[in-house]
Amino acid sequence: MSTGGEPADREALGGYVLGVLDPDETCQVEAHLGTCAGCRAEETLLREVRRALDEIPPEAFLEGPPGDDLLLQRTLRRMRTERRPPAPRSGGPAVAAAAVPRTVRAGVTVG
Repeated sequence: MSTGGEPADREALGGYVLGVLDPDETCQVEAHLGTCAGCRAEETLLREVRRALDEIPPEAFLEGPPGDDLLLQRTLRRMRTERRPPAPRSGGPAVAAAAVPRTVRAGVTVG
């Protein structure tokens, strides 16, 4: 991290959040975060992005579908467990009750 330029300090935040900085750089970033509210806010946002990305299964980053359709299987399984309640039928029991006399009359006429 630079001592005078905030843009360079902000560039190191990504490496800091990912944990890829060497110990000296980590100490510099942590010292800077103690004095810079803007960088602390950006660090918080970067950590949220990292958490969101960590929730994505690795196979989602593959080029094309996986050979065993693992992602498709997981998606279908999830859809089955998140079933929505069935949509109500139009008309309901009243329509069925009205249809019974017509069916009986048709049977009497034909039969």
